[in-house]
Amino acid sequence: MYQMLISIARQQAEAGVEVVVIASRRADTPELDRILTDLGEKVTYLEVSGVGLGSQLRQLVQAARRQLVRRPETVLHLHSSWAGAALRLALGWGRTRQRIVYSPHGFSFLREDLSRTRRLLFTAAETVLARRCSGLLLASESETSLARNTLHIKRVAIVENTVDLGTLPARVSRLSEVGPRVVTAGRVTYQKAPWRFSALADALHESARFEWLGDGSKSAKDAWLSSESAAQVSGWLAHAELLRRVAAADVFVMTSLWEGMPVALIEAQCLGLPAVVTNCVGNRDVVIHGVTGYVVDSDEELVLRVRQLIADPDQAEAMGTAALAQRARFSEERLAEGVESAYRRLGALPRVEVPGAMER
Repeated sequence: MYQMLISIARQQAEAGVEVVVIASRRADTPELDRILTDLGEKVTYLEVSGVGLGSQLRQLVQAARRQLVRRPETVLHLHSSWAGAALRLALGWGRTRQRIVYSPHGFSFLREDLSRTRRLLFTAAETVLARRCSGLLLASESETSLARNTLHIKRVAIVENTVDLGTLPARVSRLSEVGPRVVTAGRVTYQKAPWRFSALADALHESARFEWLGDGSKSAKDAWLSSESAAQVSGWLAHAELLRRVAAADVFVMTSLWEGMPVALIEAQCLGLPAVVTNCVGNRDVVIHGVTGYVVDSDEELVLRVRQLIADPDQAEAMGTAALAQRARFSEERLAEGVESAYRRLGALPRVEVPGAMER
């Protein structure tokens, strides 16, 4: 979510829009200097303080309300589950409702680490809260299908996640001296199903090296990627270093249980890596099955497809080339225009009337 929020804010500001980012600090929030650098000088950043979630949410609501008073035409684009719920409840009334757009970056009711009862409650909450905004701005066709068929929400727009293609390093020659490398990237969390990656590495460790690019809590690593696993954990990496290591790999794997539309997977495909991913929201929207990689339905198929790409470098190369051909689809350059267009389709901004044009 951080990378997409940064990209949207920076691209909008470059397009001449006044952008104010209001955020609270969490355990995984980057240092302030990095946030300011990533956003650039044209974006105003306001960080609220407070002890506890309740205090932080109250301050977020107050800060957002001040922006609406200062500039009534402001669009409030919400990106966090808790903040998204709190601000829609507090401000999603009357004329202000039409100024609010919400992006879930992965619906909370998809979380498989929650009980069925809690997931049903989250589903009901999302259905009710959707009436407290102009609509949902979603990242994929899969998310849109869920919004329409599960939540019965009609006011939705899609802007796929993008990446800054200019920051991607050159692709490194395949099959390095140490043999094939299979990588994934992200935090070691339940959502990412690291036990699947560990089992994959254990099954194929004689054929390739397996590396988890990222880090997590000690308890998570001990539980799912222990020292006995054939998968190595890199620890936290600067984004440039992470991209360099992905570019030097041969196959990218994503074993998630649920996603929004994973930027790490998009980056890997734009670097020319074939990908083998689990069949969940987001993953299946990025990878074109049988063309740029494989979307698998079981752990057994995961092992089969990764083994297949390791054993057949020509097929892996062909899929990587097909993935490179999709780069324009994920270019950050189209982001600001796409988001503004989505705001207008949802009614958060007035439509631009074109004389003589007919609306479809």
